[in-house]
Amino acid sequence: NASLLQGEVRLSVSAEDEARIVIDDLAFVSHLRGLCPKLRKRRANAVGWWKPYLFWGGGAVASVALILFFILPFLATQIAFLIPDEVENTAGLKAKEFFIEAIAKRQRKPAAAIICTGAEGQESLNALITALRASSDEDIPFTDITVLNTKEVNAFALPGGHLIVLSGLFGLVDDPNGIAGVLAHELGHSQHHHPMQLLVSNAGMASVLSLVLGDVSGGTFLLAMGQMAIGASYSRDIEREADETGVSLMQSAGFDVSPMILLMEKLQKKNGEDQGVSSMLSTHPGQEERQARLVAAGRSGGPAMSRDAWTSIKTMCQ
Repeated sequence: NASLLQGEVRLSVSAEDEARIVIDDLAFVSHLRGLCPKLRKRRANAVGWWKPYLFWGGGAVASVALILFFILPFLATQIAFLIPDEVENTAGLKAKEFFIEAIAKRQRKPAAAIICTGAEGQESLNALITALRASSDEDIPFTDITVLNTKEVNAFALPGGHLIVLSGLFGLVDDPNGIAGVLAHELGHSQHHHPMQLLVSNAGMASVLSLVLGDVSGGTFLLAMGQMAIGASYSRDIEREADETGVSLMQSAGFDVSPMILLMEKLQKKNGEDQGVSSMLSTHPGQEERQARLVAAGRSGGPAMSRDAWTSIKTMCQ
């Protein structure tokens, strides 16, 4: 056995037997080592010595997985619905500011320069949102919708009912019902408080406390925004819930959802050609499942807006 003191030898029968003989006579120790040259050789590990480590190590890994994939998502869902509306709106405003500044920085422009200000287009978008929200029995959170002038293809909901659309999406949409379907999907996220869930999941309780205490400029909140900005995506179940809500909103409003099928196909093709496509439109899992859901919805319903309204939206950044 390893000795605690130099010149001392400890002898034992086995690792399991706790009895020890301690020899501290230096002359005898020297004589003993001459007789037993392998005295200091490490004893072989007992059979199955690794089992306790495997048990406790495996348990630790399983515990972490349980927390990450089950407990935290569940808590995030519950917490998101408990956060006061004014706190969620404050988080959304800060998040919107963060995203606008991030995109403007990539373009080396001031934030105000990339915000599309076409009045007619803004009115058309607001009218579309109003029609979609009116078709629901639920009170869907909505504060504003902002269009940013960029080639990027994206649309997403932020906490507090703030919606952002990147104008690159307009060039990919042939039918106005396509953009209506995208916005209906984002309203689905807002209805179920998914953006707040994502924020809580990314930064945990520290971000919630920052929000409740009014500190939306602290490092924790900004870190969460950064994680959302670089592509944090929703789970398949959350996306499925937003898809189902979006289709329901479109049908209840009397809008044909079938143009979304072509848009999904174009998005799939673009995702393969351009890895820069981000957000909901590229990180959504299960595109085949989503297309099947749209096909099952049928081709009933009419246009979501007039051609003039659609033109005003497509040109609002010019």
